[in-house]
Amino acid sequence: MYTPRHFSLEDTAAVHELVRRHPFAVMILEGTEGVETAQVPFIFDPDEGEMGRLRCHVAKANPIWRAVEGSNRATVIFTGPQAYVSPDWYETDGLVPTWNY
Repeated sequence: MYTPRHFSLEDTAAVHELVRRHPFAVMILEGTEGVETAQVPFIFDPDEGEMGRLRCHVAKANPIWRAVEGSNRATVIFTGPQAYVSPDWYETDGLVPTWNY
């Protein structure tokens, strides 16, 4: 991805902090059926691997999980503020959690 030098963030600690503060990101994968994208909350483990490790969970109904199995590279774009919405916040029972972005 082209990034103009004045927008480039090369400080590893600053990148790690950005990911920790804004864990909701767009994941892009090319699978056998084409390109799949999804907005996904990530957990970042800076101590695993050379650059750290990203972990995420997607719903089984989301087709991107099939692309993960056939792909060895992913693009993940971290954006700004967002928040988890607990089903406890609703007055109606039986609702699932979601993400406000």
